[in-house]
Amino acid sequence: MTSREKTISRSLGVLLCGLLVLTAVVPAAVGTAGAANHTTDESASTHAHTWNPTGHTSRIRSLTVSGPGVVNATQPGTYLWKSEPYSLNVSFDTGTVRNYDVCVTVNGSENVTNRQSCMIRTVPKNETITLGFDRGEWPKNATGEQRITVTLRDHFAPAKPVLARETVHATVISKTGDLDNDGLTNQRELQHHTNFTRADTDGDGLNDGVEVDTYHTNPRKADTNGDFLPDGFEILVGIDPTNGVTPVLFPLLALLLPTVAGAWLWRRRPQVSLPTQWRTESDAVSTPEQPETVEHRPATGSDTESVARPAPESEPRPVSPPLTDNDQVIQLLRDHGGRLPQSDIVDETGWSKSKVSRLLSKMEGDGQISKIDLGRKNLIALTGDEPDWAGSPFDE
Repeated sequence: MTSREKTISRSLGVLLCGLLVLTAVVPAAVGTAGAANHTTDESASTHAHTWNPTGHTSRIRSLTVSGPGVVNATQPGTYLWKSEPYSLNVSFDTGTVRNYDVCVTVNGSENVTNRQSCMIRTVPKNETITLGFDRGEWPKNATGEQRITVTLRDHFAPAKPVLARETVHATVISKTGDLDNDGLTNQRELQHHTNFTRADTDGDGLNDGVEVDTYHTNPRKADTNGDFLPDGFEILVGIDPTNGVTPVLFPLLALLLPTVAGAWLWRRRPQVSLPTQWRTESDAVSTPEQPETVEHRPATGSDTESVARPAPESEPRPVSPPLTDNDQVIQLLRDHGGRLPQSDIVDETGWSKSKVSRLLSKMEGDGQISKIDLGRKNLIALTGDEPDWAGSPFDE
């Protein structure tokens, strides 16, 4: 091989070696660069979800809404009128950053997504700043829950990492709508101070709409007239829940009803007439006997003129030997026609009620007497002298 051929051969060898080195180095360099780019993307992604990245002290202190669009409701949560503007106020600590991108994003659950507006603000370092965003009316298709988010970014930093983020959840409603379907519009719910997220604010069984428009009761008070009965129950049983007399009528009716019923049954009881010879001395005192008169018609022939003469006095009763308790009761019943109220037996004998009750129960068991229930009294009758009407008036 000539010297020229050797030179060409060495040049080709060097060239091949250079190509081999490039083949090995270039993919590694490309891979390193790709890894470096992926790390940056990951870093940016991490910043987008991290509050107060390392090296920054910015943070959001508060995020509030105000203005005519805010619904002044008593129930918890934030509600905004669909047809009214509102203001968004954000207060944050600036930290070491002076130039901020302050962005507001709205993500809605119904037809409203990713509406964003941003402003650039240059502020002093390490101070608390409050910014306001005046928001107009909501779009016609904006209803339901909305997430209003404020994001702070470093304006001049590469990839503009997120420094802080805060979200307020609000529900957008219309004045003519009925959020709880209770018959009252949302605006009327505010006028009556009721809960427009609950159909029955006071829990009395009546929706707010029928309480206001139909029954004219208080939708915030379960018992409008204070009679200890819920309005819904009073409507169910046919009572006026706004009548203030009801608290007095109910106790009176509860007391008078059994009294009136008992008096009616007592007046309908059969009347027992006692023969004259069975009347007691008390009967004789209350209704004194009149002397009998014998009336003669005008004399004809041998007849004499009519004269009034007293009836002959009855002969005194013979004195009988002492009687047993059973005999005294039987004799007392015979003297009163075979029947006598149990309370009269107590009065006539002077015995205690318990003694009379035990004695009569024993005599009834022996078949000597019968006890007849007259409601609140017992009529005692000799066996065989029970009246035809004997028995409870409720058996009819």
